[in-house]
Amino acid sequence: MFTYLNPFLIYICIRGSCEGITMILAASFWYFYFGTKSHGNITPQERIEKGLIERQPNKIKKYISYVIFGLWVHFRVYPVIFVPMLIMHEYHSVKENKLKHAIKFALEFGLISGGVFLGLAIYFYHLYGYDFLH
Repeated sequence: MFTYLNPFLIYICIRGSCEGITMILAASFWYFYFGTKSHGNITPQERIEKGLIERQPNKIKKYISYVIFGLWVHFRVYPVIFVPMLIMHEYHSVKENKLKHAIKFALEFGLISGGVFLGLAIYFYHLYGYDFLH
């Protein structure tokens, strides 16, 4: 997080680099992935009465974070090194069926973020041609 306050990086961003966009994508990914629970103005009792699932807002936030991760990897490739850490986090975040949970997470995460990454890559390849790959 202290990388955002680096004066050299701030100077580079002023001169036209997209590193600022990368930092915003990183911060938004970590916010949505590890963000706190969002209940709105509904009490837990009202949620139970209306039949709302407790984890539903968190699932939406996680899916948003997967999309942001795909966009982040499209800008820079280095965020891929965080994937094993995320899988280990998901593995240790549950008490039962750890392997099943980790595999389910890896599949969801890979399909959504990989789909965003590949979709953007195909779009920009179609737009700019072979020069886009250099």
